[in-house]
Amino acid sequence: MPESLTQSLEKLWGQLLSPIPGDSPTGQYLFHDRLYDDIKEARREDDPYLDQDKVDFDGKLNFKKADWRKVYELCVTALTTRTKDLQIVIWLIEALVQIEGYAGLNKGLQLLTQLCNDNYWPKLFPPVEAGGELDFRLSALEWLNYDNVTRHDNFMRRLQSVPITAPTTTEAVPYTVFDRQSAYLLERTLTNKFKGRETEIAEQKNKARRDGKILVAQFLNSVELTSASFYTTLSKELQESINLVGAVKQTLTSYCADQTPSFHHLLKTLGEIRQLVNTLLTEKSPAMATDDYQDEAAQSPVADLGETMGKTTASFRSRVEAYRRLEKAANYLAKVEPHSPVPYLVKLAISWQNMSFTEVINELKLAGGESLYKLLLEAPDKQKKK
Repeated sequence: MPESLTQSLEKLWGQLLSPIPGDSPTGQYLFHDRLYDDIKEARREDDPYLDQDKVDFDGKLNFKKADWRKVYELCVTALTTRTKDLQIVIWLIEALVQIEGYAGLNKGLQLLTQLCNDNYWPKLFPPVEAGGELDFRLSALEWLNYDNVTRHDNFMRRLQSVPITAPTTTEAVPYTVFDRQSAYLLERTLTNKFKGRETEIAEQKNKARRDGKILVAQFLNSVELTSASFYTTLSKELQESINLVGAVKQTLTSYCADQTPSFHHLLKTLGEIRQLVNTLLTEKSPAMATDDYQDEAAQSPVADLGETMGKTTASFRSRVEAYRRLEKAANYLAKVEPHSPVPYLVKLAISWQNMSFTEVINELKLAGGESLYKLLLEAPDKQKKK
């Protein structure tokens, strides 16, 4: 089996963290160097939904696709021989996600955390501006939190483009979170447009399939043909991602103070994907439930809740375990009380586990949740009056 990029990166770990040979341990700022342009060109790609005018002479669409392996190679070479640049680290993380999914993300986040240390921070690139301003440096870091839905290359879309199915036969192909969203959107659109006209809906689905669009049935079939062990591994990788983002925030806080990026879009996206993965794991068919690989996420929530009834918070071995049990409780309630809003509010709260109170309030306000925002502010006062 060929070596993965994360394995290759592990062998280069010492070089990636070692000072650049020469006068400065962080090397040179390569912003105006040809290397920056080469990396940008390698990662550039057309949006297939917008660039429909790019057609060859033979009538075929000619989209520019990113060369992520080249991005990886250019970034690794730069970081081991020429510079310690956070922008290049971010591009490396992006390439690792595209090639190796959440395992690649985790390795990249580890590198980011370890490079932000007392030895490197004062002279890391992009440089600190006159007066100690961190705008250029923070701009590079904020890319990990970029969620502009009008751009196809935003980092949240990258995370949603990692396969969340891995069928063990050739009867189906792997699909991503984005594929799933597109499939369910198509289904809702057809249902609303042709209300009750099943024949027309079926005809439109067949046409959509011929046009290369993904149907919900195709996605679910791919899930059915994916082993439970795949979802067990994926869930663990995503939880590690969430923990590592928390570590990045903690590390940056000592240097950036209140300017530290919140990464709330990143944490929210990772949390939502992990919840979806856990749902797919627990809702698999009986045939899939017999998979040899068992994990805490696949165990019965009823048994787990019964086992922990009556215990105090002192019985929790870690914060992570507390949130895990809370998530299981929410999954159980969603099954026995599917029409209740409570389990969904609990899951929303779980997605905030690595955010500060201020960050949660700001997200609620941005989402238009003024009433819930007021409720959260009023609740402590009401408790005091009792």
